[in-house]
Amino acid sequence: KNIEEMIEQAEIIKKLPVDLVELRIDYFIESKNVLYINEAITRLKNIVNKPVILTFRTAFEGGSQEISREDYSKLLNEILNQENVDIIDVELFTAKESLIDIVNNAHKYGTKVIMSNHDFDKTPNSAEIVSRLHDMEKFGADIAKIAVMPNSSKDVIELLDATREAYETMNIPIVTMSMTKKGLISRVSGEFFGSAITFGTALNASAPGQINANELDKIIKILHMNV
Repeated sequence: KNIEEMIEQAEIIKKLPVDLVELRIDYFIESKNVLYINEAITRLKNIVNKPVILTFRTAFEGGSQEISREDYSKLLNEILNQENVDIIDVELFTAKESLIDIVNNAHKYGTKVIMSNHDFDKTPNSAEIVSRLHDMEKFGADIAKIAVMPNSSKDVIELLDATREAYETMNIPIVTMSMTKKGLISRVSGEFFGSAITFGTALNASAPGQINANELDKIIKILHMNV
């Protein structure tokens, strides 16, 4: 909820086998205070010595805070103007008409963009998933990400098949996951279908189905040794 709690978690995270760290600023009480957020980014990067993904996950897409679309876009641009962000998460449907402006602003400062969509109700069909990922590429994303809610094992297969198709037809990395225990297989084996990043947790999960980063690393290493 604040920089002090973030530092406590960062001290744990720096010992974990991770390549990237995500900072979820929507959990901050000062989530819309740009100078406070900039200080948090600096202090986090100094501790973990890893690239940081900055994310304000809106309530529209499963986050912890309500924010208008206009204020969301304004906040992201103001944070980018601090020239201190490695990677920024931009929600495809929340930013809407501001997408190109945000992407251009990010690239002006050398910041990479993960464009994302999170469906906490269902798993769209494969064609729709692929279409959304392609839209992200069209809007200039450096990485396209989608997370979906499975209501059956068939939904998980739908997500994985869409991952395969998008990987074969797109020119940027993609990140996909099926949430909850039903979709856990997508978090540990997604790379074999084309997904570039998987998310683990140091303490509390920020999305249903996330597992401890140490356990995730062990599973991935076992898979790598046997393929």
